[in-house]
Amino acid sequence: MKSPLLNLSVLLLLLFGCSKENNTTPLPVGKTWKNLASMPTARHDFGFVEYNNLLYAIGGYNADGLNKVEAY
Repeated sequence: MKSPLLNLSVLLLLLFGCSKENNTTPLPVGKTWKNLASMPTARHDFGFVEYNNLLYAIGGYNADGLNKVEAY
């Protein structure tokens, strides 16, 4: 049997743990976020790395499996 405290903890985590407003980590000086075009290939559980001002999406999974690397 789960305790009421555990249930309350999970509820609070779901409500406040993933909120963008709770992110207080500042960006490094001179860095900003910007929206880019959508990825051409839908995927999840992929890796990414930034190199030479490009963002590389590597691998991941989709309905057909996936073995792609895309650069932005």
